[in-house]
Amino acid sequence: MIWSYLHHVFTRLPQATITDLPHKPKSIEFRSIEKDDQQETFDLGSSDNEDKQEFPIYNVLAPKKKRTVYIWACCCCPTSGMKVSTVDCPGCGTPRCPYCRVEKKTIRG
Repeated sequence: MIWSYLHHVFTRLPQATITDLPHKPKSIEFRSIEKDDQQETFDLGSSDNEDKQEFPIYNVLAPKKKRTVYIWACCCCPTSGMKVSTVDCPGCGTPRCPYCRVEKKTIRG
């Protein structure tokens, strides 16, 4: 019981439960290393500040801005997904004409 609580506190992993058909919950422990190794690492009787582990701080990046891209599909062959800056179709070599379908796509990037 205490072991699962300590494991949850130090690894910050959720304590999950699975319910069987007769509705008997079972707890699941997430383990990455052996219990003996973690008990030595997280000794609660130690009073030294050097034994405490700090959690890493992650920088959260801002979402990328939306951008509009025009892509076209060739009317002569099934090739599609070219940017409008591509003049000739890479599949058949025909230049883009007014019959080729052009789509406006909004992407993040």
